[in-house]
Amino acid sequence: MACMLVDTSIKMHILKPPLEPHLLKRWHMCDICQALVPPRSWHCETCDVCVLKRNHHCRFTCCCIGHYNFRYFFYFLFYMGLGALYVVINASIYLWYLHADYYWRPYTLVTILVPAISLTVHASWENFYLVIYELNILAFAMSTLLLIFHRPIFQRGAVMKERSSNAYNLGLRGNIEMVLGKRMYWTWLSPFVRSELPHDGVNWLPLTKEE
Repeated sequence: MACMLVDTSIKMHILKPPLEPHLLKRWHMCDICQALVPPRSWHCETCDVCVLKRNHHCRFTCCCIGHYNFRYFFYFLFYMGLGALYVVINASIYLWYLHADYYWRPYTLVTILVPAISLTVHASWENFYLVIYELNILAFAMSTLLLIFHRPIFQRGAVMKERSSNAYNLGLRGNIEMVLGKRMYWTWLSPFVRSELPHDGVNWLPLTKEE
């Protein structure tokens, strides 16, 4: 929910290009918005807006992940994976140990492979439990794979379009703080914990000449 509520887009009516030449030369023209946008900002065709430090458009949350909401995206994946793993472990004990006499049968495989047909032909609580079990396995797998995919990008302080660059690499601690904020040690407790980001997301200067 926080990913969707936190606005990381560019407000062109309040965001003005800097007057300093060394900062201004890094801004580029967005052909769609017809306006100058800061470095590391790109246009999202789905959201139809330029996004500060845009990483990607998330299909789960139906919004862009950028400078101000990457923290919530990271914890969304982490806690979804953790919660799904907890359910899978407990459900595995329930299904395959406590009720093994019912679930250790060929029809169980059919329910897992084609849950929609199984629930239609033979609607029962037992089949419903299997479907929930399967959904949690998928949730755990998807969140884990996405965390693994984004981890090297996250650790280098980069975004998707810069995944092979170290131009903004501040070191592991600096990169984590750039995403989680100055109170990064407390942000895992709740999305409501205020943690100011150390950068405004606008005036980026590369640390190396890679960019």
